[in-house]
This record gives sequence, structure tokens and C-alpha cells, in this order.
Amino acid sequence: MTATVSARPYANIVTILRILAIPPAGYFVLVGEAGIAFGLILFAALSDALDGWLARRFGATTLGSWLDSAADRLLIATVLGTLWWTSALPPWVVAVLVGREVLVAAGALVSGAPNEPLAPLMIGKIHTAAAFTLLLVAVAVAAGWLPEAAVTLLGAVVLTTSLVSLGIYLQRVLQVRGER
Repeated sequence: MTATVSARPYANIVTILRILAIPPAGYFVLVGEAGIAFGLILFAALSDALDGWLARRFGATTLGSWLDSAADRLLIATVLGTLWWTSALPPWVVAVLVGREVLVAAGALVSGAPNEPLAPLMIGKIHTAAAFTLLLVAVAVAAGWLPEAAVTLLGAVVLTTSLVSLGIYLQRVLQVRGER
């Protein structure tokens, strides 16, 4: 008889490591250490992809689904706030992203499914990837590695993915509520 080891908790461990990287990422944005901040944000973005792969490969847990979603929102909110504070992002970008996150969180609460989070949509995954990329680009612009136009261009992409994903997500929340 051979023992099998479940890899289910590995996705959660990766997500927890991502959560632990968030405060230092925000701190290093605030103190102008762009290289370290960029590395931590890149780690967070790549670990999001890794924990998603692990969850698909070995099975997701309800806790993992909630942790992953919380980690994404915490990272976006923390780094957005610090980038806004340091004037590396225009206020409209921050308002769009924070507004979307607040509405998604509210939708999760009113959907009435605390033990059954809504399955992620492809547009939501695209939006998260675009938002993470925007955070990286904003840090790169603040460091002088890219021109300021990069934030405006990517900000328009994120605005589009925010609005489309939010509309579809809210439609799903209303559908779930109607089915209960």
C-alpha cells in the first residue's frame, strides 16, 4: 500500500505567501524602492497564476477560493493606495479599480452564498491580470523605466475590463439571487 499526499493545501499555502507579500510591497512603493516593490508585485501576480494552476490540478478548497479572491483584492487595494499616495497613478484609475472591488465584494455578500463563491469568469481573470500589469507598469513609470503614457494606455484597458467584468458579475449575482 502506497501513501498518497494530497496537494490541495499547496494552493492555499501559495495564496497565503501572496498575502504576506502585500504589506512589504505597499511599503516599498511608499519609500520609493521601485525594484523591490516591482519584484514583490510580480511575485504576487505569478503566485496568483500558480495557485490557480495548483487548485485546478489538485482540487480547489472553499477556503482557497475565498483566500485567493481576498488576496487579489488586498493586493490591488494596497498597491493602488500607495501608488495613488505617491502620485504614481491618477485618481480616476484608483476610483475605477476600488469601485469595482467594492461592488464585487458587495455582490458576494448579497449573493447569499458564503460557502459557494461564484466561479471566476474568464473576463474577471483577464481583468485581474490587467490590473496586476497596471500596478507593475505604474511602479515602472514611477521608477522612470517607462514613459507616463504607459499608465494612461493600460489604464484605459483596465477601465474597459473593469466595466465589462463588473457588468457580467453583477448580472450573475442577480441570477443567483433569483434562483434562491
